[in-house]
Amino acid sequence: MTQCCHQTGGKSKKTVAACYVAIIVFAAFMLLYNLQERLYWGDEAETALLAVNITKFGLPKSHDGKNAVAILGVNVESRNLVWTWRPWLDLYTAAASFTVFGKTTAAGRLPFALIGLASVVFIAWLANRIYSNHSTALLAALFIATNQAFVLHARQCRYYSIVIFAEILLIFGLLLLINGKLRQGVVYTAVSLVLQFYSNYIIVLGSVLSLGIFAVIARKQHENIIRPLLISFSIFFISTLPWLIYARPWGQVGRLAKEDTVEKLFNYLREINFHIFPFVLALIPVGYYLYRWITGPKSIPNATAQPVDTRLINLFLLIYIPCHLPAILISPGIYLRYIIVTIPVFCLLQAYIIVMYAKPPILRYTLVAVLCLTNYLSYYPAYFFRGFHQPEMPLITLVREISSEYSDALNDTVAFLKKEGLPDESILVKDPEFPLIFYTGMEVINYRHHAEALQGKLPDWIFPISISSVLNNTQLTIPDELMPLYEPVTVSIRNTRRGASMPEPDKHEPFSPTDKTDLVVYKKKSKLIRSLPQSQIPY
Repeated sequence: MTQCCHQTGGKSKKTVAACYVAIIVFAAFMLLYNLQERLYWGDEAETALLAVNITKFGLPKSHDGKNAVAILGVNVESRNLVWTWRPWLDLYTAAASFTVFGKTTAAGRLPFALIGLASVVFIAWLANRIYSNHSTALLAALFIATNQAFVLHARQCRYYSIVIFAEILLIFGLLLLINGKLRQGVVYTAVSLVLQFYSNYIIVLGSVLSLGIFAVIARKQHENIIRPLLISFSIFFISTLPWLIYARPWGQVGRLAKEDTVEKLFNYLREINFHIFPFVLALIPVGYYLYRWITGPKSIPNATAQPVDTRLINLFLLIYIPCHLPAILISPGIYLRYIIVTIPVFCLLQAYIIVMYAKPPILRYTLVAVLCLTNYLSYYPAYFFRGFHQPEMPLITLVREISSEYSDALNDTVAFLKKEGLPDESILVKDPEFPLIFYTGMEVINYRHHAEALQGKLPDWIFPISISSVLNNTQLTIPDELMPLYEPVTVSIRNTRRGASMPEPDKHEPFSPTDKTDLVVYKKKSKLIRSLPQSQIPY
């Protein structure tokens, strides 16, 4: 395959086509195989539960009459019991899949994985349009298909693959504008912004800012760029008005980032270096032009002799990277979900750098192999920038993970509850436990929102600790006077680390834990206790 990544001037069309097919088939395996193997973690289950409610009520109801989909509180994240904490695009996408294929783990993930696969095909086609070069197109597709962060996120029942596809669409829309196809360019650019907004409106900020700055900088080379972009912005703004009026997202301002800005930026730069684009690659063009300066401009081909549209697109890609920083700095926490939109940008730049500047075939092939198979170019040059990262071969690990069976503490708990519990029973725990709701159908009572649950009508089960939470939460203490009404039950579960199924490469657990631990839960001794008057329940 790497041979196909060389300049294809003398290569047959069949060879080039075979390279494209090989990359797409590999990407299809990475994105579609074994989607059902790993149970939903909290964020995925949140999306899935709201999608299921759409299939029932037509709207993403935050309460189905039995369970609430709420983290901070139903009144905080919903209006009139309709979810408003974030937009609905991925919710309706999952709901459509559930309607067609049924309420299964694979069905919820399938449309997003397919969008991820479409992104691989799209970026290859777009790179060929921009650079008129099959080598660059093949490398761009190969880099995104082998990117660990991309694959993990695109296999999730969540909006992640949508924003990646939308970013590729944004670049395509801009290319059309630059080429004078104004009507099409306006439509595609506006659609891309709308897709990003209705997936995650923090992410779209970087796109809007980068387009604005690009228009100002590029107006001398392309006088007609500002007006169509203003039209795109107008269409985008009008399209967002219904959500802004209904959901009133400005009420979430208090939940934005409160972390130290410098430390957060440093951490994000480190994550970009290790999981998206090794910064050392930027030295290749520097070395190239230094060599040209020393040896003379005629000693090697002039890499700057590119068409205007290619230069302008590269300019936009370079502008986009710093313009996305304000969005990630105001985002809550430090998660790759807020920077995955930069993956296609970096893949295009990475492919361009290698094809344009790594001229010797042995250098090019070696770079491609190292970039796709290892993190060595991220790790070894970053002596003071490594953090807890270690040298590894993430692609091989990812292939093994996708090809393997997986089971964790959540699987063991769900299996136990399906065997020992009933769908009409209730569980009290200090966490929303969305996965338990999705897979057992039992009522989950979040003690944080319902402290009164230990008074009057008692729950059938009490879980002192959360199973699916990504945080190490404090235990739920059962009052001594209630202990005679419950019996302890010991459940043997796999010793799974928190956040094991998150798509964060640094937190993700690729294989089933081998060691086990005991989880002690409490089961109510008799259902009759439910109907006892409150005065007869010992406190």
